[in-house]
Amino acid sequence: MSDPNSKPADEAAPEATGASSPAAPSFADLPSYTRSLLKISVPVRVILASKKENLMDVVEMAPGTIIKFEKPCDEVLQLFVGNQQVAEGEAVKVGDKFGFRTTTMILPREHFSQVRKKKTG
Repeated sequence: MSDPNSKPADEAAPEATGASSPAAPSFADLPSYTRSLLKISVPVRVILASKKENLMDVVEMAPGTIIKFEKPCDEVLQLFVGNQQVAEGEAVKVGDKFGFRTTTMILPREHFSQVRKKKTG
């Protein structure tokens, strides 16, 4: 029998990592203009491998052409949102399709600017 107060799996709170931290606010607690930003669609892509090819080799490609990459099949893949890497993970099979299982989240680089006192006089 399920608990009527329990949340569905997709709404379950993430596990805490490391030291204790304050509870994250739920999306419902955000102002409406902030919640509306969460509805924006962004490009999400997983980079399996990359390499440079001579233009002549690209022009000669046809259906059935196989491109060999130096990256091993079991190496970590990168997940990008827009042009920013946000996670690393591995390829998984989901039914007859492929998916991506996140293993590590990548925090964005912090940007600092020097604050200067405004000269008077």
